[in-house]
Amino acid sequence: MLKLAVRTLAEFVHRRGDLHARLDGRTRPEEGIATQRRLQRGRPPGYQRERTVALETTLAGEPVALSGRIDGCDASGSTILIEEFKTTRADPERAHLHHASAHWAQALLYAGLLGRELDDGRDWLLRLVYCHPDTLDVREYQRSVTRAEAAGFLEQTLASYADWLAGQRRHERARDAVLEDLAFPYPEFRPFQRAVARRVFRALRDREHLLLEAPTGSGKTAATLFPAVRALQAAGYRRVLFLTSRTTGALAARDAAGRMDPERRFLRHVTITARDRACLLPGTPCEPDACPYARGYYDRARGAVAALLGERSGDPEAIDRVARAHQVCPFELSLDAALWSDLVIADYNYVFDPVVRLQRFAGDAEAALLIDEAHQLAPRVRDMLSLSLERHEVRAALAEPLPEPLLGRVRALDRTLATLKREGGLGDERLIERPEALLRSMQRLLDALAVAEQPLEPFPATRSLLFNCSRWLRSDAWFEPDRFRYLGAAAGRAVTVRLLCVDPGPYLRDRLAEFGGHVRFSGTVSPLELYARLHGKPDAPAERAGNPFRPEQLKVLIVADVPTYLRRRAASVTDLAALVASIVDARAGHYLVALPSFDYLALAADAYESAFPGRRVLRQRAGMDEAERAGFLQAFEPEAPATVGFVVLGGVFGESVDFARARLRGIVCVGVGLPPPSLARQTMERYCSEQGMDGRAVAFHQPAMVKVLQMAGRLLRDPADRGVLCLVDGRFREPAYRQFFPDHWQPQVLPAARVSAALAGFWGPIGCEKSGAVH
Repeated sequence: MLKLAVRTLAEFVHRRGDLHARLDGRTRPEEGIATQRRLQRGRPPGYQRERTVALETTLAGEPVALSGRIDGCDASGSTILIEEFKTTRADPERAHLHHASAHWAQALLYAGLLGRELDDGRDWLLRLVYCHPDTLDVREYQRSVTRAEAAGFLEQTLASYADWLAGQRRHERARDAVLEDLAFPYPEFRPFQRAVARRVFRALRDREHLLLEAPTGSGKTAATLFPAVRALQAAGYRRVLFLTSRTTGALAARDAAGRMDPERRFLRHVTITARDRACLLPGTPCEPDACPYARGYYDRARGAVAALLGERSGDPEAIDRVARAHQVCPFELSLDAALWSDLVIADYNYVFDPVVRLQRFAGDAEAALLIDEAHQLAPRVRDMLSLSLERHEVRAALAEPLPEPLLGRVRALDRTLATLKREGGLGDERLIERPEALLRSMQRLLDALAVAEQPLEPFPATRSLLFNCSRWLRSDAWFEPDRFRYLGAAAGRAVTVRLLCVDPGPYLRDRLAEFGGHVRFSGTVSPLELYARLHGKPDAPAERAGNPFRPEQLKVLIVADVPTYLRRRAASVTDLAALVASIVDARAGHYLVALPSFDYLALAADAYESAFPGRRVLRQRAGMDEAERAGFLQAFEPEAPATVGFVVLGGVFGESVDFARARLRGIVCVGVGLPPPSLARQTMERYCSEQGMDGRAVAFHQPAMVKVLQMAGRLLRDPADRGVLCLVDGRFREPAYRQFFPDHWQPQVLPAARVSAALAGFWGPIGCEKSGAVH
């Protein structure tokens, strides 16, 4: 049975008018509930709060359960009263003007549903109450209706929704007829790829929460997405959400979807791109008086969504084209189309970020969830839940020509930070109590903005500050004393206040539970038990797929006698250059050398070029743009001369970058790349240790080894590949680091002087090739 909320129905069928970014998001749901209850305290005895109304019916041949809760109603007098409360810090007249179509529709639908219970001929009064959560100022709008009018409105609304729903179900039936016999989108499965696909299908069919490790290069995207799409028909899901942490993951998912439906016959998919990247008029305020794509958006949205769904491929290019044709915002179009798509490809934050997550997908038990790059999940969500405010942000806003009273409130926030520094005795970063005065100052600043209705596009620093303050004030919704810490630091005029999440696991557990079955997958989630704890799912299945690569395809060496510690790098960099040369000389081709920092990169690359002039060497440069990154990758094409590329561990060339065409011969990872000690990491380490986890591993070893393992994953990308992975640091021999190694690694520990001999045996007689293009 389809569950349908009254508010969702009202907005879908009846919302009209413009997009108004400044009128949305100024209050939190819990504020609305609290404000509503405060205002209802003086209502008469017969008044009821949050009265539930419901209707089970059939729309487009499908059973539907329509339900909602009336904020307040009073059926004890001669007139039946229905009240709908809308909490806002914006001007209530503007809020009513631009949202009234949906708000009145919601109240009328409540009346239509309640009228099915109260059929006694009395008059009805509908009241919209717009209220400020801090001042409790109220603006009311009223409308009288008859029971027959409300009943007719309900009937017409359901009929309109039924028409749309009928088209959606026709699409799903046609889609399912194809999915029943859908073939794998490649000529054959790679080794173990079929087993992965079967396991993913069982997990989604049985609504499991599965953590899965499958080696990089084993075809994970196709092996997970194909069974998930099949589950739409076989397991009764409405949609698949494919979440990724990087753009390259989204590209791989779109490619796999295109291969499953190359003629765009049956599979609707949409990619959600960040608002700023999707914008057709960059820098223009998201307001109807400035942007034609925001003006009248809801008047044209339904037609635009239908057009985009008709194309079936909702990639950024299609979204852009349809948005221009229908004069609608492309970002909002992608969100609206996602509700009716079979596959939605999006970044983690649209499901997990507590501020920007899509409420339309919250609690979507009819969605199957695929989470790519699961090794990034806990760190990304930890960052989403953590906050930081620096005084230089406030000073940057003060440098802009702000109008009063915004200017006064920004000054007050600056004074509050200065007072916190002085009275708290801040110096080096330390744990502090909850900064109540700072939070109050942030709230007053946001209140001033709501009153002023000031466009922020001319003031980018202030806009950024206000967005940050909004996140701080919303953090009450996810803050838990046991799993968060406040930190403060000051130096000179600088002041920094931070909210640190030390354990995102419980939050992740709750968000994941909102969906149907899900699979978190990655090439690097060993040890599985540690990642299961980090994801808040210690008791859920955690499994490892077979390795599609034969042992003789990968040679893993650990070289412990070339020092990589900071104080010894300059003295040992000549030995490092000689080691790299011995690896490169063993077999001609393309190689990467990955180091923990740009300074170390420059030192090593200089030493290599000095000792071995004439060889083709490329260096990653800090801040490379897209064109420069593309040029760097192009230099590793198969037909290019043999090249050694020096890159940074954890940088843009270390994860989700496809070197498949390059057929790299080897990768040298220099150093373990531990994050520097900090109070935040030490606090995290202490907390995890108290919870019975390996705190050192969580705070330091895991983030370091993720970089190494993801770098190593650039090596074998095809079943025919062979390659050498050399780990240069004695610490790679220690169990604390080796616990993160994939099972199929068979590392050999040896001194640098013996590397050439070891590789001669690995490569065989063809190892005499020294130079030229890749063969």
